[in-house]
Amino acid sequence: MTLASGTRLGAYEILGPLGAGGMGEVYRARDPKLNRDVAIKILPDALAADPAALARFEREAQAVAALSHPNILAIHDFGRQGATAYAVMELLEGETLRARLVHGALPARKAAELATQIAEGLATAHEKGIVHRDLKPENIFVTHEGRAKILDFGLAKAVAVKGATATAGGSESTPTMLHTSPGTVLGTVGYMSPEQVRGELVDHRSDIFAFGVVLYEMLTGRRAFQGATQADTMSAILKEDPPGLVIAASGSSPSPALQRIVQHCLEKKPAERFRDAHDLAFALQAFSGSAVASGSLVAVTHKGWRPWLAGLGAVAVATLLGVAGLALYRAGERQSPGVFRQITFQPGEIYGARFSPDGREVLFDSAQGEAQGRISSVRLDTGEERALGLGQGRLLGFSGQGELAVMTDPRRDLPFLDAFRGTLALAPDVGTAPKATLPDVVYADISSTGEKAVVRYLKGRFRLECPIGRSRIDHGTFLWAMRFSPDGRYLAFWESPDWRRTRIVLLDLQSGETQVLAEGGSFHGLAWRNGEVLFATLNSGESSEIRAVSLHGRVRRILGLPGRWDLQDAALDGRLLLAESQNHFQIRVWNPEVRDMDLALHMDSVLIGLSADGGRTVFHDETRWTDQGYPCYFRSVDGSLPVFLGWGMFPVLSPNGAWAAAVQAGSVPGVVLMPTGPGETRRFTLPSFEGLIYVQWTVDGKGLMAVGNEKGRPPRIWRLGLQGEAPRPLTPEGVATGTDGIRPSPDGRFFVAESGNAPVLCDLQDPAKAPRPLPGLEKGEFTSGWTQELPSRRVYVVRQGPLPRPVFLVDVFTGQRERWGSFDSPGDRGRWLNNHFITPDGRTMAANIYRRQSTLFVLEGMK
Repeated sequence: MTLASGTRLGAYEILGPLGAGGMGEVYRARDPKLNRDVAIKILPDALAADPAALARFEREAQAVAALSHPNILAIHDFGRQGATAYAVMELLEGETLRARLVHGALPARKAAELATQIAEGLATAHEKGIVHRDLKPENIFVTHEGRAKILDFGLAKAVAVKGATATAGGSESTPTMLHTSPGTVLGTVGYMSPEQVRGELVDHRSDIFAFGVVLYEMLTGRRAFQGATQADTMSAILKEDPPGLVIAASGSSPSPALQRIVQHCLEKKPAERFRDAHDLAFALQAFSGSAVASGSLVAVTHKGWRPWLAGLGAVAVATLLGVAGLALYRAGERQSPGVFRQITFQPGEIYGARFSPDGREVLFDSAQGEAQGRISSVRLDTGEERALGLGQGRLLGFSGQGELAVMTDPRRDLPFLDAFRGTLALAPDVGTAPKATLPDVVYADISSTGEKAVVRYLKGRFRLECPIGRSRIDHGTFLWAMRFSPDGRYLAFWESPDWRRTRIVLLDLQSGETQVLAEGGSFHGLAWRNGEVLFATLNSGESSEIRAVSLHGRVRRILGLPGRWDLQDAALDGRLLLAESQNHFQIRVWNPEVRDMDLALHMDSVLIGLSADGGRTVFHDETRWTDQGYPCYFRSVDGSLPVFLGWGMFPVLSPNGAWAAAVQAGSVPGVVLMPTGPGETRRFTLPSFEGLIYVQWTVDGKGLMAVGNEKGRPPRIWRLGLQGEAPRPLTPEGVATGTDGIRPSPDGRFFVAESGNAPVLCDLQDPAKAPRPLPGLEKGEFTSGWTQELPSRRVYVVRQGPLPRPVFLVDVFTGQRERWGSFDSPGDRGRWLNNHFITPDGRTMAANIYRRQSTLFVLEGMK
């Protein structure tokens, strides 16, 4: 039947048609009770007229509705009105996987991401005893946010399609029965398992076979099994393997790891496939976090290759060999390859490195364990490395005359990870001790003529001074990584309105004018060479590129490298100084039942929150980046598989756990609300804002608190409504949060934020009241959460640094403190503690344990 707009089915008002097919007609409708749009499927006459089939479908719909998984289409209701039977489902915006495959195969990385989500949905269904039996691209929906949804769970085994007949090439015909006794052929030809084709009893492993068929099609753009007739297709399923996994568009093959996953799914015998969908999802997650599609990089052949390959770390060697070498290319044409020379060999974290004025040695700073950093030099002719005796600090600049700029007393107290602030110290040469010159410095550089430029962080604003004392730029946007041009006329620097949106800006020191040369996601390092600005950029966590941009904004690609590489410097003769880095973020959880468990998905799983009951962590994964942000997940502390929520930055769970709020990536600041179960992602923008750093839920879950700044204004903390209300300030300007986030008290009266480099207590009931520093805290200490006592008055406090870290209880009104416990992981002692959380009852703790390993290389002879 066809329903006109305005027709009512039960409480729902039909708004218009969405589509039709053999399984019924689908309409957009309005749910007046919950004020939302839904999808309503009018069930076929064959089902609606059969009381037994209708009752069975209703039971199965109730079972699917109880799954409550973000990768399974949610069923909200089921009803009858006269002779019309209908099912009410969540409304999806996007397209089916079949519609997407019309345009050809998906990139291996994207196929693995979607496949992981599908496998996670299947795992949840299988745990509840529900087997799909008709998994195919038509029954998988991809939303605009990139979330996969499995459709029509259980429908195939409940619907009788009368009169289905075989047709030539009829792999789309779907014969089904109302019973599932042995001998019944049930499913879609072309996606059936061998046991389905034979009419045998099937279980969850049949879905795994169909999953393999779908993944094969996602990777190749063609069907795994397709004959001239249904009989030919069924025979191929029983007796043949699909053609080799070769991507049609490029003629290349996916990585061996991904090929093995597909082959393991497509085993003819059920017992030889993946044991369950959990194992399948785990294998896909491991691939998506580390693998690079083979054939995507071109091997380098050069006589200088072998000397430096032997010096690479084990991880780098595995990566390079897995892709058959490095890719060196320039704007589409092959470039004469150069030679990489490894110049550092000790494990540690390298933050800055510079060529000496004569190019014969390299200065660099490195950190290990509890050491803040040691400035050393290495001679390029002999490889001799020596400490310069400058104490602990960070290397900032090295002029053409040998003058040195370092940061003493570096501390991580800015609202940006890996950003330090300290005191600028200057030395006329490397043989003398640097003299403290200027506090609150974030970055500095020295020109070839000795001119100095600094970025300072003062009262929540970043100020670029050149020369020191003359303000050139002063605003709330993060400034960093600046470099003088060789002639000293220009200054190039990063400007980051938010965490992952970076601009390279050129400042003309003569005219004072600025221009944006390039804009993108993850930039790493700046240097000048031959009148161009060189920079490194990270591509989706799996490879890096060195690019050059002219003073007119023309960007070209210099070279590509597998893994994470930072550009440190460029010598006058064209050599490049590069650092290959491996970042490791573990998510450690401690409670009486689980001791020292790591819940990280990949190496860059950044912990953002811990639920109040201690049952779930929420994090984003920095191994991947798109224009929508990072992939965001929540994961139970029992070690079950993580659940993909959507794309954004810094997700935080609502008090009831139904939603996660995150910072929205893109040119306009905003917030994305992602359901942890069924439901659709919501977004709203803040057009009056220049940047948005962090969000947190209010205690009642009815609103958000956010750190951001209006255009041209310093950052502050705001109250954001969820129904379009105007943002309302909660603190004066300049109160911003960094490592400590926003922590509202359980009684809803106060919240702790960060102002400068110390936590402050803010009054939610009287936002006009000036925030006051927390008494009883020592320098470098931050809160991990509030205790559960009411009214709220005590917080857990810890100082970030290498493990182990003692935890104290501090009264926010009196400053009284007592030792409570500690963060400790015996196998990680000396590694850095970040992003720490303790539940109000004190039973569960969670934290990131962070370590970076860096290796310096000189690239020579590349033309």
